[in-house]
Amino acid sequence: MAWPGADLAIVGFAAMFLAVSSHRARAPPENEGLVMMILLRELAGLFVDDGALALAILTVVGLAGMAAVLMPNTPLAAGAVLLFGCLAALVSSVARTDRH
Repeated sequence: MAWPGADLAIVGFAAMFLAVSSHRARAPPENEGLVMMILLRELAGLFVDDGALALAILTVVGLAGMAAVLMPNTPLAAGAVLLFGCLAALVSSVARTDRH
């Protein structure tokens, strides 16, 4: 289904957005830097909860990359390094967490 004037409509929407956003612009609060730091720490915590696990995964990815470069004719080798290395890192992380 064709939308008549679709190209012009998007320009109108962009102009309306800019008008509203510039009208609502205000000075940032004084503690915005603190709020941003807290937000970034929480966001990083979603992805990197266990630093040792993150380091192990990065190591495995690096080893898989090296395997892919050194053995370009056998891509399954790099895949195996990646699969079994990540599984080993996960199992070791769970075992480490279970001991604590």
